[in-house]
Amino acid sequence: MNVILVRHAIAEDAKPGQSDAARRLTEEGIEKFRRSAAGIANAHERPDAILTSPYRRAVETAAILSQAWGGPKPVETEALAWGRFEDLAAAVKRLRQAQSVALVGHEPHMSAVLAVLLGGSEAGPYTFKKGGAAIVSLDRFAPGLGNLIAFLPPRLSREMAGA
Repeated sequence: MNVILVRHAIAEDAKPGQSDAARRLTEEGIEKFRRSAAGIANAHERPDAILTSPYRRAVETAAILSQAWGGPKPVETEALAWGRFEDLAAAVKRLRQAQSVALVGHEPHMSAVLAVLLGGSEAGPYTFKKGGAAIVSLDRFAPGLGNLIAFLPPRLSREMAGA
């Protein structure tokens, strides 16, 4: 199984009275992530599933990513909105036949998931920039079983879009 971890793209600052979950992507974030998503799609074939945090900025990021791959439709899961690793593992396990899955979420949660998959503590050496991605290969979605295939800061994935 391959897992593509993606942090949401550049989002607006919270407005007075606005919930964190309602923050949208900025025009700059949309433009930059469209190019990044094309690079991510060049780096890995279309996954069997895309799971996303239900927060608006993550949902919008997942939709752009889905468009770059030509599907599948993203599915929201609370486990990507600061959930525990065990909750995320259960959500991935429900995708029984999936050979690859993209996960769209937030920092520091995405860095923690990557660190746990690679066998470290939740305070691993990788930090996702907005729109950044990582590709991990593993036999099953469990701690310590992953091998890092690629770590793609947004600038690199945008450069790969033309490849």
